[in-house]
Amino acid sequence: MGFKVILQLSHAIHAKIIGAYNAIPAMPTTCYNETRQIDVSSNRCLCKNQNDQRNIFYQCSYENIAVIDAKLSSTSPQLSIDLGSPLMNIISNTPQSLCSQIFDEATLGILGLDSQCEINKNKILVNLSDSSTIMENNSINFLPNKLQFIDYTDTFINTFYRNITFQDSPGVPQLQFSYNHIENSCNSINITLYSIQNDAGRKFMSLNWTLNQIVGSISSEQQESIKKYYQKQAKTKTLV
Repeated sequence: MGFKVILQLSHAIHAKIIGAYNAIPAMPTTCYNETRQIDVSSNRCLCKNQNDQRNIFYQCSYENIAVIDAKLSSTSPQLSIDLGSPLMNIISNTPQSLCSQIFDEATLGILGLDSQCEINKNKILVNLSDSSTIMENNSINFLPNKLQFIDYTDTFINTFYRNITFQDSPGVPQLQFSYNHIENSCNSINITLYSIQNDAGRKFMSLNWTLNQIVGSISSEQQESIKKYYQKQAKTKTLV
């Protein structure tokens, strides 16, 4: 009987020891010491650059490394590129020339050669022109050794992570058309696009017309002719 009591007590002590061991927070097993360091008080892997509080990537913006957060506006034709830490200003003759000083040729092509750039604290703001074709998931590439963080003026940024463009949702795109509801059957019916909503201020790249219903019989040649006609009119956004 006494043996059983001792055995139960031993199990209880053993359980307490295990419980105490499990209560100790585990130290991070992976901490990219290139841009992060372990904070002993919280046992968390924090950015060496305290300005970068975004926590959007396993790396942080630090010295020659920049983590990009690029977003297209939902309301206006603007691309906002957050680098997570204040940037040194760059002297340029015009906002357009600043773009050419920091982006490579491929990126300039989708941004539009007449788009305008400015540096505002930790962000690069690109005001997009009508010639811009950049969209969600497009890559943007900076020229190396052109940008600097204010806190690390002895080095230039030459490594960029997360250079994919994201789009803030503008809502469901909507098109509104104008046309004569009553028209003589001998006259042409003019259908014109007059209002675009939720286009993020950039208009649509293309507009495709589709014939949903045909009354009466129609030959395959006529269907093909109508299809080509729609394709042609899509370029002008007018159906005549």
